Amino acid sequence: MTGQVGTENKKIEEKLKQIQDDPLFKRLNAITDFRSEHHQLVEVIDATFQKDSDKTKNNFRDIATADMNEAYDVFSKTVQVLEISKEGRDLWDSAKRQYDV
Repeated sequence: MTGQVGTENKKIEEKLKQIQDDPLFKRLNAITDFRSEHHQLVEVIDATFQKDSDKTKNNFRDIATADMNEAYDVFSKTVQVLEISKEGRDLWDSAKRQYDV
């Protein structure tokens, strides 16, 4: 019985390794990470420049948040999320560089 469990665990580990090496799986993880990082950055901007009576801070926060959201929109509309061909990877890299600017 123990031998069977060990064999089954090994099969599961091999299958997980295959999945983790799959380009589509990697792209989905990259998208998840990208979205999470974007939302965290917007939250940091909002928290750093909370609404108060200082109009300069409020204006900076509003502009920074709008710029971040615009960059995210451009990125998300430019990239074909499931396109993992060479062209798709190049487009992803290019859009990511544009977002980072």
